[in-house]
Amino acid sequence: KWAEVVNALKIDKAMFLQIIDGGGQPSFQEIFPLLINGPSVTLLIFKLTDDLERMYTVQYQPDSESEGPKAWDDTYSVKDIISHALSSFVSQSDTTPFPCRILLVGTHKDKLEVSQDHDQDKERNEKILNIAQQLHGWLRHSKAFESIQVTNIKSFITGIDNSSEQDIVLVKEKIEKIISQLDSKDIPAPWLVFDFVLHKYAKQKTLRKLQKSDCKDIAIHCEVKDDEVD
Repeated sequence: KWAEVVNALKIDKAMFLQIIDGGGQPSFQEIFPLLINGPSVTLLIFKLTDDLERMYTVQYQPDSESEGPKAWDDTYSVKDIISHALSSFVSQSDTTPFPCRILLVGTHKDKLEVSQDHDQDKERNEKILNIAQQLHGWLRHSKAFESIQVTNIKSFITGIDNSSEQDIVLVKEKIEKIISQLDSKDIPAPWLVFDFVLHKYAKQKTLRKLQKSDCKDIAIHCEVKDDEVD
């Protein structure tokens, strides 16, 4: 099984990509920096159909065993959530040397309300530009602003139709372009597989039970070279 994985990874310029779903809840934002341990591309995804000024209440529920305050409510606007999330993403740069690159992606472009008598694509693009101008003005004094990948106001938000393969490809191309500009390391495929296996043991909470000899056996099984194992 592992040999198949190793062989599959033996491709010129293969890339190991770790994808983390950070969750959109405000209560998760404090832990974002803990999830990032290397150069990263962060996609902040939101609905273009949402009113940026819309307010909603979030309830924080502390650990039941905590001696601190009980559950409490807080109120945010959609713009607040976006701003706080971006600040949390880039806060990792205070403690690590890794850069964070941010791509703003607005979904449900096809759900934006447009008139039937005009060029609908043009009208949707104008609405997206209006949203971009609002966010640009809101975020331009934020610490995270410099990390947002834009060349001009028209590219500040990548608007997509969720069902459009062409739009999805556009986002992929933008991610690939950003990744190509980040620092990278060449890691032999067997070592990646070895890392996968150790993560599996960690999830099963059996990693601490492994002896040095066990790790050597696993490494050899993953086709790590003998001289590298020693």
